[in-house]
Amino acid sequence: MKLESFKINGFKSLLDVSINQLSDINMLYGYNNSGKSNILKFIELVFKRKVSENTNSSQGSPNFWEGNIENSSFFFNTSTDTGEIEFEFLFKIEKKEIESTIPEFYKELANIYFVGNNHPTVQFKIKGSIQKSSFYTSQIRLSTVKLNNKSFYESQELIGETYLGEITSEGDSELFENRFPVFQSVLGILNDSVLFLDNDRYFESEKNEQVNFENLSPKNFKKWLYSLYINPETYPVFTELIKFFSDFKVETAQNDDLKNCELNSPFKHNKISFSESQNGLMVMLESNGKRLPLSNFGTGIQQIFFLLAKIFASNAKIILVEEVELNLSPRYQGEFLK
Repeated sequence: MKLESFKINGFKSLLDVSINQLSDINMLYGYNNSGKSNILKFIELVFKRKVSENTNSSQGSPNFWEGNIENSSFFFNTSTDTGEIEFEFLFKIEKKEIESTIPEFYKELANIYFVGNNHPTVQFKIKGSIQKSSFYTSQIRLSTVKLNNKSFYESQELIGETYLGEITSEGDSELFENRFPVFQSVLGILNDSVLFLDNDRYFESEKNEQVNFENLSPKNFKKWLYSLYINPETYPVFTELIKFFSDFKVETAQNDDLKNCELNSPFKHNKISFSESQNGLMVMLESNGKRLPLSNFGTGIQQIFFLLAKIFASNAKIILVEEVELNLSPRYQGEFLK
């Protein structure tokens, strides 16, 4: 999955923002308070599963395009004051990913929507808006979805909603009878597909308590890691994570004055253990044959560990990092982005 372009109008400071021809890796440069973080936050906001419109239910909405957005009172641009945010996103998605979600309907769908497209990928264009419904709450609304530039969804005030508009009722078509579930399954590929890592990546003192896998934050990183380690059920996940850490390597140039520091890099080893002191739980790393707390290493090393852990714990296909340069040298930034 790749995000190719987007348009945002009306979110906080963003008015008629349009970015095209995105690459696999992209960097946003600009002055302070120019809206860079707002762009990243909004992309995650759109594709994050929403809160159920049923206020009596504790369950979240199963899809990003259904439900409410809470605490959204200051999301809307104050200069226009329209109570609406418009957006458009263009994705490139692999056909095999679509096939895996609807194997029984894929062939018929491909015969109608992918005619003339012999590439392994297909474009997905999504247009919609976020509309204010109360001071604290807003709702997301889709207007059109196009798959390979053909109508996959359309919402019109007089006609209502149309799913898989290219499919007709002619003949014995199972796809026609299952338009709504097929639409939900295919568009559902984008549910929680974006992970936004903000610039709050500093650790704090932590006591030894159990933490759920999905609740990782900088404030509970050590507890989260220890919970994976101590639980026999999640220990295999812990070992996978350690291998994921150890795969992160930075090569040192021969003329680098600090090249000897790489010999002590914790990423050259895959041994992580734990200790507890009066200050709380400590993550211990092996470096140059010695066992040292994570806090002994630079803040850049600590942040790399957290960033890698968040990516490992997420199923997102698009990663957005705010201020990737925070405490990271240019070399570590480049290696992380690879």
